[in-house]
Amino acid sequence: MSFVSTRTSWIAPRASRRRGAFTLIELLVVIAVIVILAGLMVPVSMSSMAHSRSTHCKSNLGQIGKAMLMYGHNYDLSLPPFGYYRTGKVRGYSPPFWSQILSAFIYPHLSEEEALDKAVRCPLWRTPGGYARGYTANYGHVFRYVCPGEAGPGPLHEAGSMAFTEFDRPSATMLVMDGSSGFCYTPTLWTRNLDMDGDGLLDTYSASVPIYNGGAPFRHLSACNVVFADGHVRSVRPQEWLTDNSLWDPYQ
Repeated sequence: MSFVSTRTSWIAPRASRRRGAFTLIELLVVIAVIVILAGLMVPVSMSSMAHSRSTHCKSNLGQIGKAMLMYGHNYDLSLPPFGYYRTGKVRGYSPPFWSQILSAFIYPHLSEEEALDKAVRCPLWRTPGGYARGYTANYGHVFRYVCPGEAGPGPLHEAGSMAFTEFDRPSATMLVMDGSSGFCYTPTLWTRNLDMDGDGLLDTYSASVPIYNGGAPFRHLSACNVVFADGHVRSVRPQEWLTDNSLWDPYQ
């Protein structure tokens, strides 16, 4: 009896082919989705950053307001002088200016530059040096130079800046705010007569003076952050900044 061996061949099912790459249309769809998502996220991220910086700025101004009050408790309830003016000098205006006085009062153990950076720097201010790091004082009536022999509400005054007891409406009068220099001219003393940005509102009194009389009413979310004489902080919109002189002048 013979046995015939038959070899049976087994053929495995063909494996499905793996796709090695996306098609062009699939790539374009993915790229389009990424672009759309990025377009949605960037404005949200920028707005969040802007709010964060504005909040940081307000916190800084709040600390400045508290430091002003502390300074006043130590110096006859007066604000720091804007600076010093010595008659008979070719350059009579001289430091220390208000920010240098205040920062040294807060941080007496730091160098002048370190103290200024910690005490009076706006988070959006990138310019190095200077006695004010992106903040400006309400100069003219509120902050004044110490000037022996001079009296009255103007920028030169025997005793320097106003005392807290002189404010009839401390919650309505601005002390320190966003600015492009260390001083912002009180518009009731230096009347605005030029519209340099073309918006129909007078914003400065001289082409040689920084626009907005040295302030920056559009810096934070189209507004200016301000600390008032009672220590509270809020944003002031450009329309209010440019038209409401009672914000500036405690004598109005």
